[in-house]
Amino acid sequence: MPANVLHSVDEEPTITPDIGLLSGSIEKLNLRNNFIGGTIPTSIGSLILLKEIDVSYNRLRGLLPDSLLRNATGLEVVRVGHNFLNGTIPELRLAQLKELRLSFNGFTGDISKVFGDYPKLVNVELLATSFTGVFPPD
Repeated sequence: MPANVLHSVDEEPTITPDIGLLSGSIEKLNLRNNFIGGTIPTSIGSLILLKEIDVSYNRLRGLLPDSLLRNATGLEVVRVGHNFLNGTIPELRLAQLKELRLSFNGFTGDISKVFGDYPKLVNVELLATSFTGVFPPD
């Protein structure tokens, strides 16, 4: 049975919980710049093989699901900038993370508690967020 991962409600597409049905096959998810609204369903955390997610430049609101950041441990690229996301980001434990773009969202919390040891991290964008604290120097 094919998954219906996008659904249109009053002309605004949304990501449906069916996205979790793609758990055994998706390594890269690019939904950038599609005027997608609504929230990111927690079932996205079922995409445990995911290496790259780009949902930037949409109209997404609400929280970035903890399930995504905890279950997809091989994530290398996370691009969620230019949406209406908010809340805190849990401490990341993504050893393969190379790029993290959170800019132009309403994220809050102490940025020093988000980051640990990321030897591969080369690109971080945090513009126009509400994080506090000091970015770790290393």
